[in-house]
Amino acid sequence: VENSLEACLASVFELPLAKIPIFAEKDTKKWWFSVQEWLMSEKDLYLFVTEYKPSLHTPLIHFPSPSCFCLVLGMPAKDRAHLHCCVGLFKGEEALQIVHDPHPKKIGIAKIKYVAFFASNKLGE
Repeated sequence: VENSLEACLASVFELPLAKIPIFAEKDTKKWWFSVQEWLMSEKDLYLFVTEYKPSLHTPLIHFPSPSCFCLVLGMPAKDRAHLHCCVGLFKGEEALQIVHDPHPKKIGIAKIKYVAFFASNKLGE
């Protein structure tokens, strides 16, 4: 995912990129745990990741919010060696839209593999 994940988190939370740790820098095998730990300590959130299936996620009418930001992970249109991360948006009954691609050349995602939703562990609050 390189640094596209960090750039997407900075975008979603409206933070300077320098405020987001480079998660794979600590341990390349446990980077996902570092992401979750940071989200819990800084935002009291975690990411719920699911394999993307358009028939399941479009339209997204089972979410209580009229719109929902998410992280979209998939294979980029070029350089298929690693996953790329973009910010996605589900809005009402519309299909998933990519609303931010942090890559300088806006390479996009040719095939979406996963969608990660922000979730709170504070049920009922």
